[in-house]
Amino acid sequence: LMIDFNHDKTMEVEQPMGACLLIRRKALDAVGAFDENYFMFFDEVDLCFRIKKNGWKIMFFPDSVVMHYGGTAVKKWSPLKLSKVWTSSRNYFFKKHFGNKAVFALYLFDFLKIAIIILIFMILIYLIQKILLLGNSQKYSLKLTHLYF
Repeated sequence: LMIDFNHDKTMEVEQPMGACLLIRRKALDAVGAFDENYFMFFDEVDLCFRIKKNGWKIMFFPDSVVMHYGGTAVKKWSPLKLSKVWTSSRNYFFKKHFGNKAVFALYLFDFLKIAIIILIFMILIYLIQKILLLGNSQKYSLKLTHLYF
């Protein structure tokens, strides 16, 4: 969707959507084709990264129109499977191009995101419990502490 992207202007980009890429044969010969270690996601990111790294430009042309009815395969997946496949591809990309330290940083970032979400959830439960206790005595109050992790 890319709502913050100017779709009316020809410009150099880092990486367009992979649904439609036109690539010069010389560029592919220089960097190689798609890395088959990607099952889905990040394969075009990887290819475009290698193309740019080898000095080629990647351009977006607004007059080119392609209809891509994407997402049909992943619509059947559970959110967990989608997340696992996306994360696996992301980690492979970062390990391939930036090494194990980058992947460790990603794992740390993911852990911190989850920890913050859990913390916010726990604070909300605490606040809801306090609100419920305002009108009730301690003796008859609803205890929500069993919801904590």
